[in-house]
Amino acid sequence: MSSTPFTPREQEEILEFFGLSPEQIDADTLKKMLRELRAKYHPDNFEKFGDDTVRQLATERFQRIEYLAEKL
Repeated sequence: MSSTPFTPREQEEILEFFGLSPEQIDADTLKKMLRELRAKYHPDNFEKFGDDTVRQLATERFQRIEYLAEKL
């Protein structure tokens, strides 16, 4: 049994999105990073492109970030 509750893919995504490994992220850091990521990747920010594909990709990324934040 693994000592971490994250799959290898989740660990890679956390490192990609948050810039730190799960072990390095405390509650205050997570709160700050999540606020910045929400502002950057919120799907409403991509409305200006008028492209459904871009909006869908932004929505998927936003939802993945939210999922990972919940697990952290």
